[in-house]
Amino acid sequence: MHAVIKFNGTYMELAGKFYEWRGVYGSGMAVLSLLAACGIGLGVLGFVKFPWGQEPSYIAALIALMLSMFIAGLVLVLWGASKEFFRLTHYPIRLNRKLRKIYAFDPRTMKLLEMDWDKTYFTIQPTRTRIPQQQWEILALTIDDDDETVQHVLPFSGMWYAEKDVLRHWEYLRRYMEEGPETIIEYTPIFLDIATRKETFKEGFRRLYAPFYHLTKTPFVLMFGPWMFFSAIGRHIGMLTSKIPLWPAHVEDECRIEPGDRWEYDARDNPADYWAAVPKLRSEMIAEGMVLR
Repeated sequence: MHAVIKFNGTYMELAGKFYEWRGVYGSGMAVLSLLAACGIGLGVLGFVKFPWGQEPSYIAALIALMLSMFIAGLVLVLWGASKEFFRLTHYPIRLNRKLRKIYAFDPRTMKLLEMDWDKTYFTIQPTRTRIPQQQWEILALTIDDDDETVQHVLPFSGMWYAEKDVLRHWEYLRRYMEEGPETIIEYTPIFLDIATRKETFKEGFRRLYAPFYHLTKTPFVLMFGPWMFFSAIGRHIGMLTSKIPLWPAHVEDECRIEPGDRWEYDARDNPADYWAAVPKLRSEMIAEGMVLR
């Protein structure tokens, strides 16, 4: 599991749905749309002889077409900026297994949500985004007293291309809450260092690129390289202009870690070679001397 920020016997904190792909569907798509609009406009100028000797109305129509393409691209850029800039660096989720509560920052409103684990409904759904293909996610829902009205819908996971992977992620979360930290620490090799700091441009770019590292020697680099580059720039600007989320005092008090908790882990426990540890089990890391526990 590669979305964990803090891990202990009281609670587990996760980065939330939008952290891993931040920049891709907002800034990256918006900038490429603007470039595409400008490219189409230049193409029109290249294939259509500019009619200086024609009627002014004809010239005005061509200029209007070019301008509309540019405005459409600019609108998409502004839309992408609204999703990425001046928000939170991530939208963390805490699972308190002792109080059986969920705390989360709503990605839409950036406000705190508190949910009862035992009264929350969880469902696996296909995402609205189908680029480059259909993906799956977990949603957490709270229902009103009438057992029909949905009060809140919280994105409860990242996004996966295979439904089996999102089921595996759900089992990871369920086992923590129902069976305890000892049942999943084996599958928790690293911890995100984003609780009190903002990632660097290099860290953000590598995080975006990591899922596609095995495709670096394929046409993928030429097809999606520019998209990933602009996405990384937008991601970094988004991080610089956004605030690090801070939990309210009452949440920190309810999530107080017991002294000497043997299951307490965070980014300080990461090995020196962070990315080499990502695909490993914790027992493999211990055997190879990458970590002590």
